[in-house]
Amino acid sequence: MKNLVRFSSLVPFLNRALTNKLWPRRLLVAIITVGVGVLGVLSVVWPAVGSGPTDQDLEAYWSSPNFDVERNTFVNRQHDQYEQMMNDFDYVGLMKEQMFGKEVRTPPRKFPTEAPDWSQWSQQNNVYMWLGHSTILFRINGYNILFDPVFGGAAPVSFAVPRFQEPVVGLDELPPIDVVFISHDHYDHLSYEAMQFFKEQQQTTFYVPLGVLFYL
Repeated sequence: MKNLVRFSSLVPFLNRALTNKLWPRRLLVAIITVGVGVLGVLSVVWPAVGSGPTDQDLEAYWSSPNFDVERNTFVNRQHDQYEQMMNDFDYVGLMKEQMFGKEVRTPPRKFPTEAPDWSQWSQQNNVYMWLGHSTILFRINGYNILFDPVFGGAAPVSFAVPRFQEPVVGLDELPPIDVVFISHDHYDHLSYEAMQFFKEQQQTTFYVPLGVLFYL
């Protein structure tokens, strides 16, 4: 059951969706139920999906000042406005646009890149390098600090959400990373390969938000 706890965040979504007349009620319930079940099984048998929070993790969530016990969820500073916005959101329209929309979402050509000169990098201080998306490498006081190591796709299976182009550098090309900061738990920021790579680096320390640690 612990592996299914983290899917409790779907409950507010389910409540909103069921009150939206655009959704066929029974079909929506069936899709979400099957999806939660599949993800629960995968979290047990497939390491790339991650595991569920421990009892200690849950206690930390509940004791957070940003956790609303009555709502059983984390809240924003203006959570009522957030809930209203989500209630008014057209999920069906979004899905139709994603699947059948005519808008061109792929650039006509690859973006230009420049290979880094690591020999110069190691001689500099208080500099940074953008590696794409939200991945930024800093060198501060002799430490290599990496924010959001996005080096793979956005899903455990590569064909689901493929990258538009390869990253500027590969994981094995990076200098020794002292600190990794992760901003949130989207899969592209927490790809199994990247996490395994950095966990094998003895000098690397992770700093992550509440609720992300158990993925590591």
